[in-house]
Amino acid sequence: KAVMQLTKQGFTYAFDRKTGKPVWPIPERAVPQSRVPRERTSPTQPHPSRPPAFEMQGTTEDNLIDFTPALRKQALDNLQFFEHGPVYTPPSEKGTLYLPGTFGGSNWGGGAFDPETQVLYVPSRMLPTVYRVGPADQKTSNFFYRSGGAPGGPNLNALQRIDGLLIFKPPYSRLSAIDMNKGEILWQSPIGNGPRNHPLLKGLNVGPMGDEIPRMGVMMTRSLVFVNAQRLESAGQSIPPPWVKYGDPDMMKKLLFVYDKKSGRLLREVLLDGESAAPPMTYMHQGRQYVVTAIGAGGTTEVVALALGGRAVK
Repeated sequence: KAVMQLTKQGFTYAFDRKTGKPVWPIPERAVPQSRVPRERTSPTQPHPSRPPAFEMQGTTEDNLIDFTPALRKQALDNLQFFEHGPVYTPPSEKGTLYLPGTFGGSNWGGGAFDPETQVLYVPSRMLPTVYRVGPADQKTSNFFYRSGGAPGGPNLNALQRIDGLLIFKPPYSRLSAIDMNKGEILWQSPIGNGPRNHPLLKGLNVGPMGDEIPRMGVMMTRSLVFVNAQRLESAGQSIPPPWVKYGDPDMMKKLLFVYDKKSGRLLREVLLDGESAAPPMTYMHQGRQYVVTAIGAGGTTEVVALALGGRAVK
């Protein structure tokens, strides 16, 4: 009997739920140190030995795109504008680029656990984030530094991309099945196609790349895994990612993704009336199974019930 904690870093921490003892060792490993004057950071940080990370970690050169030599070179050039490195690289005055990022990893969506097979299903995403610090105003603050850094300099958000294409390898979102008896990942599947139609990828047949989805919910049944998505909102209007014009026509529609629980194969994409980040739920009524999710942003909010072989019931 265990308790599992998923993180935005892409880690799965597993503990004996009675004693709090780790199921697998969690060693302390040396990590990069702060270069900010007068700041001291811990020389080590915890790294779970099992299961493996379910999401890409660290802004290292190994994690950059390599579809073509030209894209690889441009990604390397862009990366030099940032402080970068493995997971736990601290904030800097230059600007430290992080993966999976503030909205990355499992974020708030959590996971779904199957008590029969002891498999944990985790939707996750990779959304790079920049953390930068700068001198604080000593007249108004007791701190030497503040977050946000100094104004001016290169556009660090733009440098994370090449014509809208992220400089890091896809998938940008994925669903992972983790065997919690062995601490091993059984399979991983992209969530959405992403920018596979980008002109820089023409003729490469890169396959599904995963959409940039900051918030997701997950639910499993005896044979299926359901993942629903919510994208960033501003004043009630969806903000499409920079590469949306290169994606599939239905990319920015509100989708409920349905996967085969054993293989990870995508079985269906269901269009919803609005965005949804809360996990769906399911119930039986008069011999029929329903899947229900709450949707809405900006104006319209609804609870939508879906039934096998039938139309949506609101």
